[in-house]
Amino acid sequence: MIPCPVCNHENAPEAQECAACLTTLERDEAQDALPVGTELADGRYCIEALLGRGGFAVTYRAYDRHLEEPVAIKELLPTDTRLCRRSGDGVTVLSGQEGGDFPRVREQFKQEAKLLRKLRHPRVVGCVHLFEANGTAYLVMDLVKGRTLEVAIREHSLEQAEALRLFEQLLDGVEAVHEVGLVHRDINPRNVMLEEGSG
Repeated sequence: MIPCPVCNHENAPEAQECAACLTTLERDEAQDALPVGTELADGRYCIEALLGRGGFAVTYRAYDRHLEEPVAIKELLPTDTRLCRRSGDGVTVLSGQEGGDFPRVREQFKQEAKLLRKLRHPRVVGCVHLFEANGTAYLVMDLVKGRTLEVAIREHSLEQAEALRLFEQLLDGVEAVHEVGLVHRDINPRNVMLEEGSG
């Protein structure tokens, strides 16, 4: 059985999308992702599944052995192969003019994580830990259980009034992020979580 990285529903091994929430289970994004079972932060975190891949990071579902609960971990790994590349469990910074930008990108990632850590807002995923390892940086966040806005749109399950309510909530979260000096550079339906049981 294959657990869905979003809702944890157990799916048949041949399933391409989750039977419960329609999340795509097979992704090309997995080719440079850390393998399931990889341990980070001296064994505190254990990677359980790939959640997604964006232009600058890979996001995983992991288990926090100290707090004994699931978390989300964002690993800085830009898709721009001129900056860096996966090398075993780590990230190798490439030499040359473009590769020289990776340390700057890593510092920006860390500074943004520190600002996010200070932000407590019901519409923004909480940041619980920031650490460096394997040549890159990792941001540990609360794991939001639910489905993405992308899935809700694909299912045609949003009524107009609900969609407007969600849009207002999204704007409220974006405003809070802007107030601490951050800019979310990739707001899209795959990055908006609709939490189970939220109203």
